[in-house]
Amino acid sequence: MPPAPLPVPTPNLPFSNIANVVPHPPNDPPSVADVIAAKNYAQRALTAAQYPNQIDAQTTSGALVYAHSILAAASGGAAAPPWFADALQLGLRQITTRLDAIEDRLDGIDTRLNSIDTKIDQLTIFASQNHNRTLGDGRPVPFKPVPFPDGSLPSENDNTPTALKN
Repeated sequence: MPPAPLPVPTPNLPFSNIANVVPHPPNDPPSVADVIAAKNYAQRALTAAQYPNQIDAQTTSGALVYAHSILAAASGGAAAPPWFADALQLGLRQITTRLDAIEDRLDGIDTRLNSIDTKIDQLTIFASQNHNRTLGDGRPVPFKPVPFPDGSLPSENDNTPTALKN
């Protein structure tokens, strides 16, 4: 099955002895032969423009636009030099390595922060219990709420009974 023609119109150059060969309609996507033919077509138009009465500026411009559209279609709209993909992969690999190291460090920091939070919760429980022990029966100064082991207070938990008042 032959490739479908590209929807890029082939401009018609006026007959001249320099620019008299119009390229065939390109494939979709353009083949290497289509790209070379479009480049040669534009080059012939530029050459013809150097001689009087061979080709007008609008036709020369049309040939250049045609060649550019074939190049753009062949490159998928994003032409890059051949070395670019390898350089990009190397750069991304280096960035990924550094990000992995940062992520590992952040995981270590997160672990340490969780440990600190647990210790603070334990100290808060211990401090509240010791404070409440010094109050006697709690009439002159009210008791402080003693947090649960996860650090939440009884007043923050909907499943606990209301606090006892003294």
